[in-house]
Amino acid sequence: MAAKRECFLVGLLFTVVLALGGKQGKRNANRAVTCTSTSFICRYDGSCIDRTWLCDTERDCPDGADEIACPTDCSGANQFKCHNGKCIPRSYRCDGDNDCGDSSDETICSGSTSSCPVSNEFKCSNGNCIPASFKCDGDNDCGDLSDELGCHSASTCAAGEHLCPGENKCLPQKWICDSYKDCQDGSDEAVSCPTDCSHMNMYKCRNGKCTSREFVCDGHNDCGDSSDEFDCEHFVCLQGEVKCDNFICIEGFKRCDGKNDCGTGYDERGCSG
Repeated sequence: MAAKRECFLVGLLFTVVLALGGKQGKRNANRAVTCTSTSFICRYDGSCIDRTWLCDTERDCPDGADEIACPTDCSGANQFKCHNGKCIPRSYRCDGDNDCGDSSDETICSGSTSSCPVSNEFKCSNGNCIPASFKCDGDNDCGDLSDELGCHSASTCAAGEHLCPGENKCLPQKWICDSYKDCQDGSDEAVSCPTDCSHMNMYKCRNGKCTSREFVCDGHNDCGDSSDEFDCEHFVCLQGEVKCDNFICIEGFKRCDGKNDCGTGYDERGCSG
């Protein structure tokens, strides 16, 4: 029975790609694959899409959940503004196709995978490109921490941070005792961390698993049973945090700091100057 289901799914995906064609056809086919911890869960049918497709101007979820409360001025991290004013997914930049209609998405392309198409961007180890200003800011913008490596040359870190021995890497307080080993030696998850998910940086899933509180209501099934994505409308952020319109929590000091920390631009709205 399982083999039949798999064959049917493969055939269905192939049909979808042929029917829709091009990039959107491939994206819709990929939407049906099994969810991972780095996926965004479409709330309508539980299917998953790549996180880099969020707020990229193209509706990938059946209910359009991936394009809700997104910037409309092409300022989103996953958006690219064409010279003619059109917004396209950033992933379409320098891919050999004239997606803008005026070819502005195919100009000033390096032709090399070792650098980013935009001069003021940083190339992550996983291939992602982020604004250069995001490097060494204490946030895992790349997704693989490569933008935070080698940022601290001192033997000590700022108050509340944790220095990973031998790595020259300082971790923010919210990554300490959050059930994920960010230091190679695991010192940020030392024996002093509780095992019952009771630490302020931990969240207890319904299946008993501990996950990082930072991962709650972020659109990813980190628990394995999706319980970290339930009832997000009523999830309460910690004192000093700001709740974004997509239900994730960010530190209060990131409000109006010029960086789209919410991912939807919510934290930068109504800011003076």
